[in-house]
Amino acid sequence: MNVPNLLQLVSEQTMQNLLPLLALKPKTVIQVRSADERFKRAAENFKAAVASLRKTDAYPDWSPEFFEIVIDAQSPSADQTRRKVGESLSLWPGAVVNLTGGTKPMSIGAYSAAAYQDEPVLYCDSQARRFLSLNERRSLPELSDFDEIAQSLTVEAVLAAHGIDPEKLKSSRPGQQQMECARTIHRIYRENRTAYAEISRKLRDQLHPRGKEISKGAIDSVLQDGLPGPDNDAEHEILNAATEAGWLRESDGKWFYQLTGNTLKKEDRVSAALDVLKALTGGWFELVVFESMQKSGRYGDLRTEVQSRDRSQQVVGETDVVGVDLQRLSLVFVSCKVSDEFLKKPLEHVFATRHRALEFGGTFAQTVFCFREFRIPNKRRIFHDGCRVVRARVIEGEPDFGFSGAAGDTVPLEGLTKAR
Repeated sequence: MNVPNLLQLVSEQTMQNLLPLLALKPKTVIQVRSADERFKRAAENFKAAVASLRKTDAYPDWSPEFFEIVIDAQSPSADQTRRKVGESLSLWPGAVVNLTGGTKPMSIGAYSAAAYQDEPVLYCDSQARRFLSLNERRSLPELSDFDEIAQSLTVEAVLAAHGIDPEKLKSSRPGQQQMECARTIHRIYRENRTAYAEISRKLRDQLHPRGKEISKGAIDSVLQDGLPGPDNDAEHEILNAATEAGWLRESDGKWFYQLTGNTLKKEDRVSAALDVLKALTGGWFELVVFESMQKSGRYGDLRTEVQSRDRSQQVVGETDVVGVDLQRLSLVFVSCKVSDEFLKKPLEHVFATRHRALEFGGTFAQTVFCFREFRIPNKRRIFHDGCRVVRARVIEGEPDFGFSGAAGDTVPLEGLTKAR
């Protein structure tokens, strides 16, 4: 549905402004805000989110023109807002007025101006998942379905709405062969833990000798020698699956690291080899979690490895999967670990991951930690206690994302489906 004009009150309630905009697809957007510097940034971020969505299949060639109207007050009164919105509606008649984003005085003032000039008034009820018409004399134009609009949100757009430049980001979606490899390793992890542990140890001993990252001087020798040979059928199956996924290559019955990207420098070769190591000794669990989230139907967009295009500037740190939660209309940041074996500072990991989620995803961003298993009871207790403090979720065992409880819930090994 295209309408000529949309007037909205700028706030930090990103989704409540973004969803009506996508439902109406106006030619002109009038952003009315206070003089508070925070909302100047919010208005700019909002435009960046729209620009990001314009590159998707859902909104091709849609390029609304934005106008910014500033009320000369840090906390505008209802009367100040009424006057400024009234002036704006005189310049842009026929505008739908979205009240959702403002403070109560601003919303009252905007409603008064819209009612006086007999313009349609919209409220985005995210709890009831619908767009409400608040002017009985002037109904809203026909809108697209709320859930259909929510499905079109992307991780990049929501990050952009919170001030992260999408042009500086890169992210991944795993391919089919990578998913098949992750499923294979997960099955072997369940059925033959000894074989999985042994091949993981051998790979770490190669690229993390004595617990330290391999040196630049030693990397070419390791790459030339190849991986330790498989000692049993389970190891052989893992190496074959990793070859199909493009992480390894096989030659004359021996396996070698398949490096990708720019590997001219030795430090680049070290980094590329460590990426393969990560995929085979823990990254596969991220893909298992990714698939579980995908199958849940709860998420409209999912990405792995969301980070800066400059490898030295990690955008979301140790977060492994980022998605748009369609039920809560917020971003979810998921950190995945096969076990707590290499988690040296559990509380530091909890607080740092939660801080990043709030920084990049806003006040309503969620944090979830997925552990295939905890091996150290005391570390498990400390980790769960920390998650309760910061209101983050913990999922242990088989990842299950069918949850409906409050943030901060912890989920036992049996999984969420049985616990709820």
